Amino acid sequence: MTSEAPPFDPIQLVGRADDLRIVHDKQVQYHIELPGGALLDMFAFIRSDTDKVILSGQDALNPNKPPLPYFPRWSWYPDLPHSFVTFNDPTLYRSSELLGGWCQFDAAHFGIEMIADVLSGLLRAADLSETDAVLYGSSAGGFWALMTGALLPDAAVVADISQTNLLTYPPAHHVRRLFDVCYPGIPHDVVRERFADRLSVARFYQRVARRPRRIYYHQNTLDESHVETQMRPFVEEMRPFDIMDLRLYERRVERGTHCPRDKAGSIAAMLEPLTVN
Repeated sequence: MTSEAPPFDPIQLVGRADDLRIVHDKQVQYHIELPGGALLDMFAFIRSDTDKVILSGQDALNPNKPPLPYFPRWSWYPDLPHSFVTFNDPTLYRSSELLGGWCQFDAAHFGIEMIADVLSGLLRAADLSETDAVLYGSSAGGFWALMTGALLPDAAVVADISQTNLLTYPPAHHVRRLFDVCYPGIPHDVVRERFADRLSVARFYQRVARRPRRIYYHQNTLDESHVETQMRPFVEEMRPFDIMDLRLYERRVERGTHCPRDKAGSIAAMLEPLTVN
């Protein structure tokens, strides 16, 4: 049974990645200015009675375009026994035409890395450990979780219906729009070559020479295009490293089959790494 959604009424704080004020047992919204004019809006509920935390990434927006900042799953924190943090991808502020930003931001400032620096600062400020953290996300948020797992390698990654390689992602029009916004003036074929390690999880792992300690990879098998173009190749790329647990399921909703587990299933997935030895 889940709790009734609480009202959204966070304490508003302006901070820096290296100097974040922690307020326990209260909703907090941080406004953090990053290099290159990026703005990270982040929601946190840091509990005083636990040393574990779930760091949740941002899915793509739906076409109804909720106003920004948009914090996916923020209202789930009463149903979680641990601290919960989520954020608005700064890339989405760059254009109202974007539904997904995949935390790219721009050519000179890679959003994945900037956000990881902020989250590392938050963990330090709250006296929380990477080893007690879960990076969770679905779809574009799963891409973020998988990528960030190489920068916070002691955290566990839980990814659901994730993109793993935007170079082979079937809805190519979303990727072309992303290139136009984040890498303007650069031919798309050049973007694909020059920034391949920002667009492919496996290529990113190669560049930074690190991988997550454990990946819990959830996939809706009815989402056939993701199974074939995103899951299967990534599973094969990770096979030599023995770091993946594959969790397959079936789900269909009114809008189709590119859908993650329902709320109860998603919460169970988030908590799994925190309950294993």
